[in-house]
Amino acid sequence: MLATANAFVSLGLKDLGYIYVNSDDCWANESRNSSGYLVPNPSKWPNGIQAVTNELHSMGLKFGLYGDAGRETCGGYPGSQGHEAQDADTIASWGVDYWKYDNCYTGTGFNNAGANTTTYYPTMTNALANSGREILFSMCQWGRDYVWTWAADVGNSWRMSGDIQNNWASVASIAAFAATISQWAAPGGFNDLDMMVCDSSYFITRMLTYIATWERRFDCGRRTSPFWALGHCEISYYYGNGYDEDSFLDSGGHKKPSKSRLR
Repeated sequence: MLATANAFVSLGLKDLGYIYVNSDDCWANESRNSSGYLVPNPSKWPNGIQAVTNELHSMGLKFGLYGDAGRETCGGYPGSQGHEAQDADTIASWGVDYWKYDNCYTGTGFNNAGANTTTYYPTMTNALANSGREILFSMCQWGRDYVWTWAADVGNSWRMSGDIQNNWASVASIAAFAATISQWAAPGGFNDLDMMVCDSSYFITRMLTYIATWERRFDCGRRTSPFWALGHCEISYYYGNGYDEDSFLDSGGHKKPSKSRLR
């Protein structure tokens, strides 16, 4: 986590507006403690989460964490169903700045066919509002229930599709649909087209075709690419377990995500 944060700084990404360093699913123990609290897995967070958030904040970065509206997360870890206020207060006490909230196991089965997300996502909205900390609420409910028509009153961003796949057809189809619902997005509330999965080879051969020129910046502190700007959305990258600095260098050894190159 801290290695990724250091890369944000050393590669110039922080200066471009990339300030959130997020941990996705599987960060917690597989069960809550006896008092019902989420517990960070000590093998993954030997000094606890708050120590990490303190370090990130000292670097001028922000920290994001993952949760789920159901009984379990998509990876089988404790979800927030029935613990919304408790979990909101917990992550606020750790200094968390961003809360991705998934949609697994909220009803029957993994994908919750027939579950109405309008009935349970606002529960976490209220819990975060009462936590005493400003936390960006990223709703990952897979574009169900025409979320773009109502989510601006519930969260700060909302997934408007199913999961993106690591191929161009998936990127293009999500971007094309996002262009048709851009009127529902504005600063403070964004269509979320899912993360870009940038391993070294795919980043070089595909992603640079539409992230090389940035078009606009919103008050969430991120920049958008031409495609992502069609949906008035935020943009986030997923580098997996670490990063390869050489994949960001051009043939002359210059760092690709420099201000001069990305403008």
